[in-house]
Amino acid sequence: MRLIIALILITSLPVCAAQTSCQWPAWQNFKTNFISSQGRVHFLQQKQTEITANEQAQILFFALLANDQNTFEQAISWTEQHLAEGDLSTRLPAARWGLNNEGVYTILADQPVLTANLWLAYLLSQAGDLWHQRDYQVLSAVIAMRILREHLQQTETAAWVFLDKPNRQFTDEQQWQTLAQTYPIFIVQYFARLYPESYWPTAYDALLAARLEQSEPASSNHFSLFGNEQTPFAKQSRLLWQNAQNTFDFSFNQPSRLFKGLAQCKD
Repeated sequence: MRLIIALILITSLPVCAAQTSCQWPAWQNFKTNFISSQGRVHFLQQKQTEITANEQAQILFFALLANDQNTFEQAISWTEQHLAEGDLSTRLPAARWGLNNEGVYTILADQPVLTANLWLAYLLSQAGDLWHQRDYQVLSAVIAMRILREHLQQTETAAWVFLDKPNRQFTDEQQWQTLAQTYPIFIVQYFARLYPESYWPTAYDALLAARLEQSEPASSNHFSLFGNEQTPFAKQSRLLWQNAQNTFDFSFNQPSRLFKGLAQCKD
């Protein structure tokens, strides 16, 4: 399946030079305590009952930030096998996987979640550029187009909205405007620029308009990825993100290539 898609969709996307890794002890400690050798979230000294697509996206983000290609590949592989029924090219990852009432590890919540999907597509694209991995770029393109098919919907008034879960019936304008504040708009802008002939520019315009409709401006924090959950993993992820900002010198002012030339270590 991947080979067929590659032959059909392969394009000449720009690549960037591989970055030089910073020494990042906090990442190594995080991996030891919260990432299994299979590339999934785990908690030392605690029974793991549930893993989310959002948590897996966080692993991918930090692995790319740390230029840790091995961990990135492990996390993608685990996500594909367990959250996407073995093939990310044919379905978006499920929201949750874990232990069900019969004591079997399986998908617990089948519907994908938009924020995790946006990050997955974006991080695959960035990883493809960073490590010159064309298969990542192709898979990112496939996921990006599937996001449009499953999450983007036109309302009865001909307006476009992004649904947090796919194929829902849109009913609440206020809810859309509220959710729009939480979506990483720079990722939508990235794909709008990358695929100008697709519906991504439409999605970006709709998201931007929804954010402007709010009486209060949207937060400048792009990292709804980390959420406000109070699990040990979520808390440590937020701490690791804070540590990253003290370790690396980078900016979100140029969203088209967040990780290009990222490995400038702070003195």
